Amino acid sequence: MFFYLLTTIILLCDQLLKYLVHHGMRLGESISIINNFLSLTYVRNTGAAFSLFIGFSPYLIVVGIFVALLVIYFHYTNPAKSLLMQIALASVLGGSLGNLLDRILRGYV
Repeated sequence: MFFYLLTTIILLCDQLLKYLVHHGMRLGESISIINNFLSLTYVRNTGAAFSLFIGFSPYLIVVGIFVALLVIYFHYTNPAKSLLMQIALASVLGGSLGNLLDRILRGYV
């Protein structure tokens, strides 16, 4: 139960932050979070990590579904090994589902 609750919280935070960025920033705008170290920049990625595979969105949707199912399978085959493992898996699943949702609804992440 903890695993799915945490996954849901991560997914909701992911979507909320993306909503706030979309409605509160201009495309290409950056906001400094930690001076000279970390910035939040509004970009739209139609590909995978670092804009690889641009134009392959239907395939990336399939990959996203596969990753989500693989994480759920791993969770069930290795239950409660450690709290840290469950937090890590929930984080990966929440982020993957968030990106999958964006890719399906908007065509970009």
